Amino acid sequence: MKKASHKLGLASAAVIFSADALFFTTTDATRVQSVDLIIGFILAVVTSYLLIYELCTVIQIYGIDVRTHRKRIASAVTGVFAVLLALASVGELTIKDLLVIVPMILIAIVYFSYGRSARRISQIE
Repeated sequence: MKKASHKLGLASAAVIFSADALFFTTTDATRVQSVDLIIGFILAVVTSYLLIYELCTVIQIYGIDVRTHRKRIASAVTGVFAVLLALASVGELTIKDLLVIVPMILIAIVYFSYGRSARRISQIE
């Protein structure tokens, strides 16, 4: 059954990559309407999520067990990418933003990971 779900993931990735290739090769970012920019942003975010999710799957081959945290890792890294891409696209991304955003995200990841493990320990007791 796992092979069927993996094939479904590859099929959805192929569809997304085909949509990316079609959309980004046929549009010019300097001349499109704002709706097309939003569609491109959404496609880029979905594509990055799929890439990071599949990268977590590949990491398992090398012995790092991320099965339980794969979706959380992919969501967090994609969120960081989306925020940075959005700031860069409107010309507001500076080194100061990076120095504030990246540590805050790292703190949030540690905080939420600690909170989940603390809840699991309290449920066991």
